[in-house]
Amino acid sequence: MTKTQLELKGQIEEIHKNIENSPISQSSLKNIRKTLMAFNHDPFMQSYLEDSMVFLEKHVRIYIRLQKQNNQQRLPIIRKKIDRVLRALQQRLHFLKYWFDRDNSTVDAIKNKTIPATSIKPFVRYSAEKYDAFYQQQNLELKEKLKTRTYKDQRHKSHIPIGIKNDLTHLFRKTGVVALVETLMGVISSSTQKGSYKWLDIGCGKGFITNAVDSTKYSETEWHISGCDLQESRIEMAQKRAAADRTYFAQDAFVLMRELEQKGQHYDLVSMCEFCEHLEDPFDFIKKVAASDAQMMLIATPLEQNINRHFNHEPDKTHLWGFSRQSMEAMIKQTDMEMLYCNETRIGDYLRGLDWLTVVAVKPELKALIAENFDIDL
Repeated sequence: MTKTQLELKGQIEEIHKNIENSPISQSSLKNIRKTLMAFNHDPFMQSYLEDSMVFLEKHVRIYIRLQKQNNQQRLPIIRKKIDRVLRALQQRLHFLKYWFDRDNSTVDAIKNKTIPATSIKPFVRYSAEKYDAFYQQQNLELKEKLKTRTYKDQRHKSHIPIGIKNDLTHLFRKTGVVALVETLMGVISSSTQKGSYKWLDIGCGKGFITNAVDSTKYSETEWHISGCDLQESRIEMAQKRAAADRTYFAQDAFVLMRELEQKGQHYDLVSMCEFCEHLEDPFDFIKKVAASDAQMMLIATPLEQNINRHFNHEPDKTHLWGFSRQSMEAMIKQTDMEMLYCNETRIGDYLRGLDWLTVVAVKPELKALIAENFDIDL
């Protein structure tokens, strides 16, 4: 942690101590405002803590006003909210150290204002080792399930539609991505002249999305569909339930892309669905995909998860980041690709789940071909 971060941490701890042990006063409010001003010197701390600090400032201000009015009915209610957000801040500060265990270009991009601090949320989190252990254990548990599970051979099917399950938000998200991929296949194949095309889905899991896509829906040209995931058990499941012309790899995505490039070939479309939010350093990963020979990149991730959730303080079991449209656009802007498409799906408020963000970026050469094909003046 930097000197500024340690000073900010100390200031917030002092505010907590004073409010907890002394009557709330104008002095408390002054110290909170001083800390909020100090966030200008460290955008990462702003991104991590400002939502809770703004909530605290607002409610301390309300509390002081109610004290003057001697409003004994509302004072305990506001005090309870102040105590709750103070506990959230204390927890966030406790877990803050884990964001500085390793070099991280996403953290650096927030610090240098490449990514606006208010557009992205670094989550309260555990150590990297704890997440590694979680995924290893998950992999072992899935391997045990595989021993007793049987699968029908579905290699004769061109695609396998997404099943209607209990989680409606997941259904909307997955079917939305499937429809978009099918559309993008048609856009790419109609804008370029090739004998065949390749799509790689990074973090494909059990292959539900890759299997569900009907590559012939809008494209008359052959598509080779691949998925990769570092959890061997998920890839084994994907292989057992694979539709026709699907290939799955328990392998690093960049190894696959390099191997293809060495043959003078490339992936025309690379997708990352429900993936970037799990990464320690998503900006670094996005930059590497964009720097490859891949022509188009699709990213689908929860929208604004935990952004402006002032009471949030528990480490997430799997997610490390929350993204907005603005943060995704800021990251894409720093790559060799350009934005082509963005969609914000607002379903969380209606179905008690997460909202959804989908972006598509392309190499400038492909974007020019698409514009020409669809008669768009860019």
